[in-house]
Order: sequence, then C-alpha cells, then structure tokens
Amino acid sequence: MNSAPWMDELNGLLMRFSGMGIEADVGALNLCELWGLYCFLRRMAEE
Repeated sequence: MNSAPWMDELNGLLMRFSGMGIEADVGALNLCELWGLYCFLRRMAEE
C-alpha cells in the first residue's frame, strides 16, 4: 500500500521541526490526528 503524499511531506516537516520533540509521539497517533499534526506543521512552515 502506498502512503498518501501528505504523509511523506509530514515526515519532512517532522524533521524540520524536530526541536519540538513531536516525533516521539507520532507512532501513537491515528490517521486523523496525523492529518491535524500535518496541517499544524504546514501552517508553521508557511509563516
């Protein structure tokens, strides 16, 4: 199964914002929570 393109971008955003310490909790998030995290990090990246 191929991952959604936004999930690949989420990985990049997690690396970019690694100082926030989010990646330790990502494994416990469901798909909806991951989407919310992606939207949050995208917004931060655009600022």
